[in-house]
Amino acid sequence: MQDGYAYWSNVGDCRLYLLREGRVLARTRDDTVVQQLVDEGRIREEAIASHPERNRLLQTLGGYQAPRPAGASARLAKKRRAAALLGRLLGAAHPPPAGARFHR
Repeated sequence: MQDGYAYWSNVGDCRLYLLREGRVLARTRDDTVVQQLVDEGRIREEAIASHPERNRLLQTLGGYQAPRPAGASARLAKKRRAAALLGRLLGAAHPPPAGARFHR
């Protein structure tokens, strides 16, 4: 975080969430086979948690090929804190979609 912006980059099966007032406003995409299938319209997000390929990665740190991390930035609301929530820490094979609510 710098000058009111948050900057990030991710590789593998973790996601970063932008939360405001407990609501998911945005999330990064992960580098899994099932995310690619969703992006291509071949499966729906609801099928991710039970799909047999849900843990198969397309890229990761320490793999045979150098990763190509995705990166982005977002302006933070004034006087707001930012926290990174990783999908695996939330206890779900694939975390909730944008618009989902989190409670403290």
